[in-house]
Amino acid sequence: MEKILAGYTMFVEYTIKEGMKDAYVAFMKDRLSRENGVEWLESAEQPGLFVEMWSGVEDVEAFRGKRKGETASGWMPLLDMIAGGAARMHIWAFRPVHAPGEEQGIRPVRP
Repeated sequence: MEKILAGYTMFVEYTIKEGMKDAYVAFMKDRLSRENGVEWLESAEQPGLFVEMWSGVEDVEAFRGKRKGETASGWMPLLDMIAGGAARMHIWAFRPVHAPGEEQGIRPVRP
């Protein structure tokens, strides 16, 4: 598999086990206090469903490995809080859309 390197946006999605939300929120507040470029969201329609949006990820496979517990990291305790564990954590990598002949991705202009 070719290693993906660049400034990717990563989405991490999972559902927290019932009764684990307080421990999960405390864990995430601590972990995210040491991170940059992340937005943390909870579904307004499905309680316990969370999405993290990470910007500027350079090594997609290393990111996945740390988050899924394939390599040691401070994220390991989270896997015990996810309904179904690492197998139910979904991770997607996105990159900017490039028009033919353009080097820079097309990004929306926000006010």
